[in-house]
Amino acid sequence: MSETELKENPYASIWFSGVERNLIDRKFETFKSLIEYPLPSTSVVDSIKDQYAKVFEAKDSYFDITTKDNKIELKQFLDRVKEPEFWTERALDLLFTEVNSLVMVDLPPIGVKGDPFFYTINIEKLHDTEVNGKELEFAIIKGEKVEKKQYYLVCDSEYYYKYSEEGEIIEMVQEAPHKLGKCPCNFLFFEPLSSTNEIVKRSGISSVLGTLDTYVRKYTSKEHLDLYNSFPIYWKYEESSDDEYDRQTIVENYVSAGKDLIEANELYDAYIKKNTKNPMIGAGTVIEVPTPNDNTEPDLRDPIGVISPDVSSLDYNTSEVERLEDRIYRKATGRPQEKEIAQRPVASQIQSQYEGERNVLLWVANQFSTSRKWLTEALCSLKIGQQVSCTASFGSEFFIEDERSVLENFKLYKEAGASQGSVLMRNKSLIQA
Repeated sequence: MSETELKENPYASIWFSGVERNLIDRKFETFKSLIEYPLPSTSVVDSIKDQYAKVFEAKDSYFDITTKDNKIELKQFLDRVKEPEFWTERALDLLFTEVNSLVMVDLPPIGVKGDPFFYTINIEKLHDTEVNGKELEFAIIKGEKVEKKQYYLVCDSEYYYKYSEEGEIIEMVQEAPHKLGKCPCNFLFFEPLSSTNEIVKRSGISSVLGTLDTYVRKYTSKEHLDLYNSFPIYWKYEESSDDEYDRQTIVENYVSAGKDLIEANELYDAYIKKNTKNPMIGAGTVIEVPTPNDNTEPDLRDPIGVISPDVSSLDYNTSEVERLEDRIYRKATGRPQEKEIAQRPVASQIQSQYEGERNVLLWVANQFSTSRKWLTEALCSLKIGQQVSCTASFGSEFFIEDERSVLENFKLYKEAGASQGSVLMRNKSLIQA
């Protein structure tokens, strides 16, 4: 997320308020200045996305138009509208960033020749709809606003409509029939986040959103700590000064310059607040310690000294950030980090970890397969004006492990006395890798 996107995000103010409650003003301002853009959580989400991208490499993926007529023509048409590329280049991103998006299958304007086409719509533009299972009965999409008129695109199982709204006056501007037999607009992804809300969908990172917030906060707090705790602090005896004399002299100077007494004191306080050094921040910080009050108070310290950084605090915060990153990655993908894969334990644990990764990829593949079937059938049906049936599967056999991991795990399987069937399965994985 960029700085602009963060500022426009209504959740950002809520998140910052939660941080602000735990920090004094000065430290909160420093915390905000240390927020990195894009957010540090972006790299964690990107690593999850890379894992999900393995869904496009399944060796048993399959797509075909089962309707016999016009099969070659329809496949060429899908290539022209770049339907195959949509899943790898756009849909995977939307699974993470705009999971509630809709996809619209549309026709050229009346009187204009051309192919049907499709595009995605942000959920914020959905004015109204009715969900029936995995399809929409109708959709009202908020369109452009020209002068005082707000336009809407309405579609159902028979027509596309265009309406304008100005005050309380609503008029139909245009209508166009289609022969799809169902609403040409649908959700891009189909699994709801909960059974009580069919609009809000489950994304690739729904289960780790709270932890990602914690990760950004912890990562930034670590950067905050590094500002002042990564460097030695120098101390010396404080120098005596007559603060009241300083105040009196400066205030008198303000009064002489034409300020009244109250304003002169306020200006002095503002000057002191602005110019007082912050002993907690920055390399080469020097702090002053009280000098002995009299010769009966012994002080065996040198006149100048050094306080070493608290290395244990630095190490703790670094390890905590790494732990959160690993936890997010593991929960979202079902897969340990690469450094752990090389140290996998005995056969039963290897298999359970492998199945965890595979189950997550199966969920992604099922989402994409369902969506692709709906989209290609809608596009092809509009293209030839009759119902077309398609089969779409992103597969179930994914290349989860590389050759090195498979070799090591194959050896561990045999040494652990795994069953013959399990050994043969690992051998098959080795051949595939």
